[in-house]
Amino acid sequence: DKDGLIKLISNSDMNAACLLVAAGIPTYGDKPELKNVEAAIEKLGVRESTLILAVNFAVRLMLKTKPIVCWDDLLKRLMDNIEIGAIMGEQVEAIGRETGMLAGFMSYAGLLPFLAHDLVALKKYQELEKKHGTIGKKILLELFQCEPYQVGALVIQRLGFGVSAACGAMLALGGLKAEHLSFPEEIIRWKAIVAWVEALRAGRNYPKEVELRTMFQALTPEKPGGPKNPVLSNVYIQVAKVKRNGSEWMWHLPRPDYDRTKEVMGL
Repeated sequence: DKDGLIKLISNSDMNAACLLVAAGIPTYGDKPELKNVEAAIEKLGVRESTLILAVNFAVRLMLKTKPIVCWDDLLKRLMDNIEIGAIMGEQVEAIGRETGMLAGFMSYAGLLPFLAHDLVALKKYQELEKKHGTIGKKILLELFQCEPYQVGALVIQRLGFGVSAACGAMLALGGLKAEHLSFPEEIIRWKAIVAWVEALRAGRNYPKEVELRTMFQALTPEKPGGPKNPVLSNVYIQVAKVKRNGSEWMWHLPRPDYDRTKEVMGL
């Protein structure tokens, strides 16, 4: 609840100012007044506020290691994906804005630790991603000695978002073939949400798997020659805008923008 979240913020290293940035409330300094924090949580909701705090915390933790390259490009891609998730989620009541945002975060959560531990591999990854889009498993293993989705699942759990979300993300992002296994409905639901965000990010209209494509009625693609799905059409329009112009969200940063973050963090 809100009181519990405020108590957590007060007794931790969480950056409450990021909530004000996300809510569009002017903030002065690193420790905003309690009334403004409460107003921000009231506007954003407890679940979205929790996600924003977690992403901001993870980003600040990685930037403290002072990565000299890659960080800004990676974070911009991260925020594009989170906003794409938000767009999709807020159009579908069965998903919700904050759940879509978390799904967007999952796709890049596994790359954040490499800002601290292997900038050379991360830089090469970004170059290959820009050139080819999708990167094969063999190359990922050569670069990182693992696949980023595996690291991402650990990050998601350490941030407190649960095993179901982490397992669903692994199934979607890892392209794992597990037909012989039975998973709880909640894990399959997370798999579908992450798969939808990934499809939209990659410029595909919907996930490849029919089961995932049709899991949420509001997102069901129209049949050939049939009437358009207005919800899906609206999602496509908004996602295209984010991909074209980039996300303007800055609440993930320790400071209000990339230039000031670079200056203050000594990057």
